[in-house]
Amino acid sequence: MQARATFIAGLVVGAIAGAGAVWLVQPGELDTAKPDVHRLAGMALQASAELAVERGLTFTALHGNDPPDTQSLEAIVARRARVDARINGLLEALQNDGGLEVSEPLGRQFAQLNEARAKVDANLAKPLPKRERLLARQWFSAATGVLEGLGTLTRGFQDELGQETAATRLLQIETYALSMSEAAGRERAILAVAIKSERPFDAHQSRILRWLRFHLASDWQRVSVLVEAFPDETKLQEAAEGVRQAYFTELWELATEIHEASFAQKAYPLSASAWFDRSSLAIDKLVELGNTAAEIGARQAPS
Repeated sequence: MQARATFIAGLVVGAIAGAGAVWLVQPGELDTAKPDVHRLAGMALQASAELAVERGLTFTALHGNDPPDTQSLEAIVARRARVDARINGLLEALQNDGGLEVSEPLGRQFAQLNEARAKVDANLAKPLPKRERLLARQWFSAATGVLEGLGTLTRGFQDELGQETAATRLLQIETYALSMSEAAGRERAILAVAIKSERPFDAHQSRILRWLRFHLASDWQRVSVLVEAFPDETKLQEAAEGVRQAYFTELWELATEIHEASFAQKAYPLSASAWFDRSSLAIDKLVELGNTAAEIGARQAPS
């Protein structure tokens, strides 16, 4: 328990050190926002959230000893359809807004994702020993490539706004929300696989998970400072409180219990599907925070 407290305290202290001072929005500053930037960032966040779920569901299924059941397959297929709708809509919007040059990198990554999906489909019906070797890792890499592309795209939108203004701060919240939801999705997938396999984390997984938790704690401290700049935006304040309670309190404690069970080589406290569902509800709060910031930015921008 002492080790856990020290670990979490270290994350938070390191994160606070880089968070910076509170900066308050001045009247009229939001009027400089560009509505398309916030709309596109919001679309990227939604696409990222959907794909993170598909990545986790598929990654977990690929680690199962037996082919997934009908319910699991239907969940993957349904999530793919939602991902396709989000990404195709974003690609179309990017082409309309900035031409092919802006949308091409994401389009290439999406094509690679579809190639990985085809490999998944050719292997999922087989038992684990007969599946293509390293397929799970290849799938995770392809999906993460698209997610990182969406993050790069959103960070690039900040250049559209130029100087530091309220609009820039809102876009930073949107960008951090996407980054946090992607990192949380990685943790969700890695823990789900560990629980499903009934094995403790290996050294590689442990390193990744430590990095993800530090990354999440650091981003959250920065977002907390950014949100304080908008004391009159009640919905934003409520969305941030939702993240604090659902993710960085309740789910954080549950994930810590899973980490401790792995370290002690004890039984995990819940099933893989229960963990996936619980973490997804908390990650939804991260997405909600980003959407709220995007809505405020689009609302305040001149038409």
